[in-house]
Amino acid sequence: MTVGIYGAGRLGSLVAKTLKFMGARVMMNSRSLKPELIGSGIEFVDFKQLLVESDVLSIHVPLNKQTFHKFDFDNLSLMKQNAILINTARGEIVDTSALITHLQQGKFQGLALDALEDEDTKGFATNPYYQSLHKFENVLLTPHIAYFTKAAVRDIAITALENARDIVIEGKSENTVVQ
Repeated sequence: MTVGIYGAGRLGSLVAKTLKFMGARVMMNSRSLKPELIGSGIEFVDFKQLLVESDVLSIHVPLNKQTFHKFDFDNLSLMKQNAILINTARGEIVDTSALITHLQQGKFQGLALDALEDEDTKGFATNPYYQSLHKFENVLLTPHIAYFTKAAVRDIAITALENARDIVIEGKSENTVVQ
């Protein structure tokens, strides 16, 4: 199986390393190379190759001008007919209207979406995209809670405490967003 990872940040890199360990062919596309992944057997490819060759494609990028609707109708068309698409990043990275059109045409073996467009402005179950997508048997929808495990919550708490300690002792933290 060929798994494509879009985004080589902390989560994308962890998913890639785990899948490589499990024996999958892993391809990545990212704006920057992670030195720790070079020589790991993970292939860094251009975006089109990622779309065309992936049996499973997992999205791990932030939402910005470059990633907004990156998975539009044309790019989704490049994916394999029986591909599986996973989005645990941000809903607006995938053009949901285009995705629904492809689903209606029988594309995709499966979709797992932990993020939907307009998820912050509308309730999950009343989101019109949810209303359309939940009707398909090959679609799994969760309300942006994929991270919410006991281990993840513990790690978040530990990271917050470490950040506070680092700011008090060193005046800055590795994970500081606002100073």
